[in-house]
Amino acid sequence: MQRNGFVTILLYVILVFLAVALAVLVFFNARLNTRVNEEMRLAEEAASATPTPSPSPTPTPNITPEPVRELESTYLRFAGEVVGHAALETQADYGEYHDFTPLFEGVVDDWQYADFAACTLVSNLSVDGVYESYLLPHGMVYSLGQCGVDLINAATDHAADYGLEGILNSLDRYALCEMDVVGIYGDEAEREATGGVVSEQIGNLNVAFLSYTYGTGGVSVADYSYALNIYTSDYMSDQKTIDEQQLAEDIQLAEDLGSDLIVCFVYWWDDTQYYTEPTDEQRELAEYLCSQGVDVIVGAGCKVPQPIEVITTGEEDAEHSCLVLYSLGTLASMYSDKYTNLSGAVELRVDRDVNTGEVFIANVSYDALYTVRPSDFSELDDDAFLCKVFNIHSYMETYENGGALEYRSGELYSAMQTGLQQLRMFLGEEYDVWNGGQELMLTVR
Repeated sequence: MQRNGFVTILLYVILVFLAVALAVLVFFNARLNTRVNEEMRLAEEAASATPTPSPSPTPTPNITPEPVRELESTYLRFAGEVVGHAALETQADYGEYHDFTPLFEGVVDDWQYADFAACTLVSNLSVDGVYESYLLPHGMVYSLGQCGVDLINAATDHAADYGLEGILNSLDRYALCEMDVVGIYGDEAEREATGGVVSEQIGNLNVAFLSYTYGTGGVSVADYSYALNIYTSDYMSDQKTIDEQQLAEDIQLAEDLGSDLIVCFVYWWDDTQYYTEPTDEQRELAEYLCSQGVDVIVGAGCKVPQPIEVITTGEEDAEHSCLVLYSLGTLASMYSDKYTNLSGAVELRVDRDVNTGEVFIANVSYDALYTVRPSDFSELDDDAFLCKVFNIHSYMETYENGGALEYRSGELYSAMQTGLQQLRMFLGEEYDVWNGGQELMLTVR
């Protein structure tokens, strides 16, 4: 009986176990079927859904690179005025000719670096050994040529001091020195045919030079008006009426020559002297010259520096811009007035685009110059020289580095520091070559 009871209990346990196992199997089978059905439903929905198109790749833009401009550069340099004071004649070293090169030895390297250099000479040239105010030996011209000057502007208010003979003698001396000159002429027919234009092939540029003075200091040139360019028609009286017709005709002749650049020297009125800012009359004349097609104006006659500016005239669709160097100051003289010992030697970099032919003034800069007169300094020997031109930056750098200087003076160094500040104020600090000059990209042709 006990055995039968045990068997019965065992069978009951086995049946319970099998029932539980079957229930678990049914449960998991149901879960599996549910999952399979869900996956099949999702698959059917995915199959019946509209497929999302794949994004098209963004095409790489076909950018044509900007062509590299092929430029040819020409360097033009303009210095201030050399005034023919009689005392300068004693400054020369005597030999085969009057040698004035020591006067300019501090700036020779700057001039010779340029492709072309020019300055203004306020003097006639002697042919008979007689030297006096505004009548210098031709050695001055020869020396300027040796220093790198290629062209001299001779249209000043002292050009007619010695009459037509003085102009013709000067032209003879210029020719002897193989120096080009603008502003004075010896042949009426040639002056009329050329409009007084001196055309120079400078590197890849054809440059036209013109030059005019306001008057003659009271000397009539009525019998030889062709010999000197004057921009006022009333030069013997008020000197205020601009001869616009003559200026326009001359500039047009410069245009007709196919010039790439037109440069005009202007010897300003005597009432502009010692002013470090241009007068209204100066600005009006500059605007007129610009409106007629002049690209660069180089002013003189003020004795002191005046600003560098860019002006523009004309309507929007026919504008013309011009670089105006109102005054570069006095390069060499015996003046002792304030600021007459300061000048700037301006350099223009003129670029031509080889492919398009476009011509533009790319950069403008100046070297700061100081004309030293030993009589102004207690530390310098009065007998050493009367005056000598120094590059301010070069002198100061050599002095600061303890380099060799022929005339080392703390007093002179201090004066040059002050002079540099003044020149930067007058000409513009941004144009100082030690600051890199000023990029302009001023299209002229």
